Amino acid sequence: MSDLVLSHPDQTLSPACPAAFEPEATAISLDAAEDRAESRADARARRVALLSVAIVLMAWSDLSQTLSYIRSVGMVELNPLARAVIEQGGVPGLTIFKLLSVTLCVGILLSLRRRVQAELCAWVCVAGMLALTAHWLNYNNNVHLLAPFLQELAASNAAEWVHIPN
Repeated sequence: MSDLVLSHPDQTLSPACPAAFEPEATAISLDAAEDRAESRADARARRVALLSVAIVLMAWSDLSQTLSYIRSVGMVELNPLARAVIEQGGVPGLTIFKLLSVTLCVGILLSLRRRVQAELCAWVCVAGMLALTAHWLNYNNNVHLLAPFLQELAASNAAEWVHIPN
């Protein structure tokens, strides 16, 4: 038989009953759970903020590499939207486009920084920017091998080729 049979609402629980059934213990455990959830949300917000800084730094690096190449020898721009912005707005247009797109991305992430979804999105953005940074490192290390191919592309006036002389 069970010790937990209560015949009257004022009757107290027996000592065999766990403390979790007491209202005060339940309130304390709920407060502790809320504190842990708040602590996790604060930690998540800090991670999203740091990831946002990484996104901004890598985006700045991408922009500086792009501007360096389109102002000097030219380059292939595979992103049709960026290519259209370069063709229509030149360096100022590309700079404004990049600034606005990164500001929008980071603004959304920071406004939702306490949510799990924002952190996941921030990690995805960082992974994408890391891949782009790795591409630039590889490109910079091997551009001398690509010189004949790049000269041929520049001479052919390929749609993907962008160049803005100084």
